[in-house]
Amino acid sequence: LRVLESWVAVHGIGPVPRDALFEGERLGAWVRAIRKQYRYGRLSSERSEVLEALLGWARQPPGEPAGGE
Repeated sequence: LRVLESWVAVHGIGPVPRDALFEGERLGAWVRAIRKQYRYGRLSSERSEVLEALLGWARQPPGEPAGGE
């Protein structure tokens, strides 16, 4: 979560590319996994609220069909 917060601070609002590496972490893969957890109802409400509070966070990236991977 700290790395996502740093990403938003540096890059502002916008999607995290799937292959994004940031601060030595595979941030794109992490965000993709979080979105998948949300889609399948496995993301806790606490974590969802924290992520929603981050400026620019979107559980589904723009242009991606609902439920799609």
